[in-house]
Amino acid sequence: MMLTSRKVFVWFIFPVVCNYWLLSEAVTTIQPLHLEVFVGENAVFECNIDTLSSTSMWKWFKGGSNIIAMEDLFVTSGYEVKISNSRTTSTLTILNTTFEDESVYTCQFGLSSPEATLIINGGMRLDSMYPQCDSDMTSINTEKTAHLRCSAKGGDPKPDLQWYRNGIKLMENNDFLNTETLSYFEGLTRVLTIDDEYAVFMCKAEGPAADENQSCQIQLRVPPDVHIFSNATAFKSGDLELTCKTMSPWKITDYIWTINNELLIFSELKYILKNDGRGIEIFDVNHNYNILIRCDVTTSSGLVGSDTIEIKHEDETSDDPTDLILIVCLSVGMFFLGLCIGILVKFSKLLKPFTSFCMNKTDSDQDTSGNQETSTAEPCYQNTIIENDQTVSGEMAYSGLVPTTPSIYTELNQIKVNE
Repeated sequence: MMLTSRKVFVWFIFPVVCNYWLLSEAVTTIQPLHLEVFVGENAVFECNIDTLSSTSMWKWFKGGSNIIAMEDLFVTSGYEVKISNSRTTSTLTILNTTFEDESVYTCQFGLSSPEATLIINGGMRLDSMYPQCDSDMTSINTEKTAHLRCSAKGGDPKPDLQWYRNGIKLMENNDFLNTETLSYFEGLTRVLTIDDEYAVFMCKAEGPAADENQSCQIQLRVPPDVHIFSNATAFKSGDLELTCKTMSPWKITDYIWTINNELLIFSELKYILKNDGRGIEIFDVNHNYNILIRCDVTTSSGLVGSDTIEIKHEDETSDDPTDLILIVCLSVGMFFLGLCIGILVKFSKLLKPFTSFCMNKTDSDQDTSGNQETSTAEPCYQNTIIENDQTVSGEMAYSGLVPTTPSIYTELNQIKVNE
């Protein structure tokens, strides 16, 4: 069958029209639509198409009309263009931006030409080490509150510091600027709930001077503070009552008691569990050694706090150590007191003759001073016997211990008369 000229024309023109329609309907997108960078940083734009045509080429324009790059032909100095292997993506990089680079940039593929705007910021980017987070963990158990602090330094324009809890914004930004150090912070004081045990608090720096992921985090996983209180620190025999007191804002799920590293079995009659495990009572405690008692406390998220005390054993028949020490001290004191008294008595006996001599000597000196005619003191005792014209004289002195008696002088005078 022969085709008419009209039919041939239709079949010829139809592919051309379809190809033109496909090119005109090719979807091209550019990202980001609005980009702000600081002076000296690189600016990057990316274009993507849905429909690929082998007859079209990638082109980039600045200011809407100034062509700066064409696929496989040229790239103007100061720019860099990359095209994916599938040719569905083209990336433009503006190197080491200056204020002259601030403009509108267009990517073109076929008949589609999306545009994006570049803004050059003359400020300063926030250092990547900021923001920094810290918290007063000591107040979590004692006051059941958390004091969180987020700080940063630098950045122009100054970024906002914003708190998030598990990705949800907590409050509006309310930072404080110190004009001397250009540092600022965002404080958060929160009364804790049980749910905060699992929560992650994040402080994020937001604004042109900060990167998208510039943030810091705090997780308030603080173990409970545990203390054991006992009705006695030492025992002879009897009962013991112990209480495991806990300070924590978290939910306590379990109390575990051990004695000398052995788990308490509360099915035994000598142990009684009280107040949901917080307290125990031990009956008929009578051991010959000290015992170590430990209480472990577990929270709903698995945090563990513990405390251990030692209960000392005392022998029931033994004396009180305080009384024993007192008796020993008194005995030693009495011994030294008696020793001192004996030494004083012995020493006084040795000094008695010397003391008597000194007293007589003093009396003699007083008599001499009263009688000027007496030049020498008489001996305490003198006896003279004259026999056959020979005189035998004997003298005995007692250092003034025995005074001379008148009877002795009478006897001496009688002997002289008889002669």
